[in-house]
Amino acid sequence: MNSIEVPRLDSGTQLASDSGNRAQSYELIEFPIPTYRLLGGKDQLTDAEAQTYASWMSEEEPGRLSYIGDFFRSCGAPIADLPVSPEHLPELSRWLNRWFPIAFQPWKGEDSASHWWVGERGKPKGYWFPGHEGYSSRGNWFEVSVSHDLAFLIANSAREMIPGLRWQVSTLELTPSNPSDPRFHLPMLNAERWNVIPTLEAHSILRRSLAVPTEENAGRVAFQQMNALSSVLDRLTSGVPSTTA
Repeated sequence: MNSIEVPRLDSGTQLASDSGNRAQSYELIEFPIPTYRLLGGKDQLTDAEAQTYASWMSEEEPGRLSYIGDFFRSCGAPIADLPVSPEHLPELSRWLNRWFPIAFQPWKGEDSASHWWVGERGKPKGYWFPGHEGYSSRGNWFEVSVSHDLAFLIANSAREMIPGLRWQVSTLELTPSNPSDPRFHLPMLNAERWNVIPTLEAHSILRRSLAVPTEENAGRVAFQQMNALSSVLDRLTSGVPSTTA
């Protein structure tokens, strides 16, 4: 089992004072496809790969849920039981936006605001692929693993409101943000709101946590970070479940 050491936050941005508790071992997910190909970039999945990926997510989710709740709690996350209730998501979001930048420090450099993945006003600038400056396969493995664990947590909470949600492949139109590559196939939950891909939403949340807010936008960024997970859940559950399989 591949794992990395990550920090434990007692509360806020305070690292655990007991040196024996400062590092927790996080088990990386064994993906069926290279992690950099799971982010909807230029190296698209084929239809067959997308179907394999969706089936794998359905099989992988129960085991990761049983692991990730205990793991996040061991790192200081405000999680009592799963599924995480909607009213507890803002508190979890606040913790996540403090924990991930510290956990990701080995790969983000000292000045995240000037690094390639954070653009103007702290918005994610792009995805991380081999060939990019500073690319680390292990760092990419870590961030994509956490993205999927968050997607599983959100899906688990969504099923409390819409039972029977499952992972399936759908085609997302990317316009106008990526007009040269307008379609890709990634697993979504079979809800009415087809524009929500939980893994990409979770990945964007993690990337935004790496940004250093300016004095002018600090309040807005803090509000967005606090409501990030809630926003994804709201968009997933605001429609009517699809009748298509």
